[in-house]
Amino acid sequence: MNDNDNEKDTSIFSITMNEKKSKKIDSYIDFEKQEADFGSIQKQAKKYIMPLLEKQCSIKKPTFSRMQLISLGGETQFYHTDSYYHCNNTQSYSCLYFLNDTTVHIIPNSHTFKIERKVSALKAYRNKTAYQCLKGSILCIPSNTHYCFDNVEGHVLQFYDIVAKTDRAAFISKLKTVEVNKNTLIQKFCKRLGLCYKNKLHYIYHWMHFIQYCSVKNDFQYKSCLTDIPPEMKASYIVSYENRPRVFLSETKPGVRKPFNHFVIVDKNIAHEVPDNYYLYKFVKIMVILMAITICIVLWKDPEVRTFLASKRLPIYPNNM
Repeated sequence: MNDNDNEKDTSIFSITMNEKKSKKIDSYIDFEKQEADFGSIQKQAKKYIMPLLEKQCSIKKPTFSRMQLISLGGETQFYHTDSYYHCNNTQSYSCLYFLNDTTVHIIPNSHTFKIERKVSALKAYRNKTAYQCLKGSILCIPSNTHYCFDNVEGHVLQFYDIVAKTDRAAFISKLKTVEVNKNTLIQKFCKRLGLCYKNKLHYIYHWMHFIQYCSVKNDFQYKSCLTDIPPEMKASYIVSYENRPRVFLSETKPGVRKPFNHFVIVDKNIAHEVPDNYYLYKFVKIMVILMAITICIVLWKDPEVRTFLASKRLPIYPNNM
């Protein structure tokens, strides 16, 4: 599966699933209508996928709190991470179950960048590793790994926030999701990147890709779009951004199918935040200050203005007044 052995990431596990079990999960997905029975998928995941993770990844009785069936293309070609750790807490994992042959680009050991070492974005980007994942296979990665999909079409079933059952309560108390699915700037940028890829403008594509990766590595991608929460709200939390609508599994009747590209919330105790205008206000303040400085510079360069201001100096009054 790994096409690049320059820097191996021992925290990533690939698992081949039994064909019969794969077909059982696939039977709950309607690709034509772009809908899936997530209630049944959850049961099958607990029955078939989680035991495989326990065996291969040494996670005792693994549980997950969210899942999503993703249609590849557009924004999935961007580098992203499923969580940012702003605290020292139990390492969680994400599990990717591939419904088509898929290529995944992963930055090796990126989950350790802020904890154990500092690595430049260029060095990290150059060390990216391509994983060729076959249909029906599973890839388990640390949830704060930086990765993206190469495919412009296909589907991936993803399970988030995988931790041992004994660590679940403590983990959920530290997890905070942030809604950013209404950001049109990100959607427009994704379309531009997709056009570059489609039209084979590889030079522009890779430059845009690298710049976008720099923003992900430094947790800046949503700040730049003015849709992030303040730093003090992130302190001591594990932050995960949700760039698509969400539905609660508890509100879904058995057998009822829900559309693809929605975050399906299994555990409704997860803290959820909607960004306010914190970064918009900061942006406006900066713009006002820059405009004021620009006006002052332009006026000061005018000799008549300088002469006028010099003639209007405040008088110096005697001390006895």
